[in-house]
Amino acid sequence: MIFMTKRSIFLGLVLPLVASCSLNYNTASQVIPAVSASIFGVDDIDVTDEMIMNRRLSFVKINFGKSSVGLMSLLSISSNNVYEWISEDDVRIYTFNGKIIKTLNLNSGGVSIQNGTAFLEKEVDGIYDINLHQPEAFVTQDYSISKELDESGNILIKEFVKTNGFKWEYTNTYLYSDELVPIQSEQEIHPNIPKVKLTFYFKNN
Repeated sequence: MIFMTKRSIFLGLVLPLVASCSLNYNTASQVIPAVSASIFGVDDIDVTDEMIMNRRLSFVKINFGKSSVGLMSLLSISSNNVYEWISEDDVRIYTFNGKIIKTLNLNSGGVSIQNGTAFLEKEVDGIYDINLHQPEAFVTQDYSISKELDESGNILIKEFVKTNGFKWEYTNTYLYSDELVPIQSEQEIHPNIPKVKLTFYFKNN
């Protein structure tokens, strides 16, 4: 039986990570923050009432697992109710009923769900047609939906997804107010991207 302390785990992880990062970073000051984030995650953004008040536009907080976090502002709403969100570095996501159905300018991959606006139109089983980017692939996915109320009376939707052709199965969750306004979602969008968590902050502009 072997017992590992936090220090021994840290050292066991840091050494191979430093070696693998040596081709991409020139100084120790660049390596250590990257190693630290990969082990412990980055600090989350605390969205305060003051921050919400001072922002002119509706926005989302986006978390990619524990590896990165940022804010994206609402850019437009299409005629079929697709919301376009944009970051300061021009990353864009498109949501329908709180579900990410398309991304642009993500470095590690992207997705476009061709029939994504079918989400929650009918709470029945269905099939998604999906284009994955980096690498390029077209896949289909079978999905089913369940609905329940949480302890606060909000609506919790669970989406069970199975990919046809390779092993990629997961469960997405979507939380809505009793008026079906998106509050938060956690969603797999690409095999190479950590689970994406969106927290929505809508303003009456």
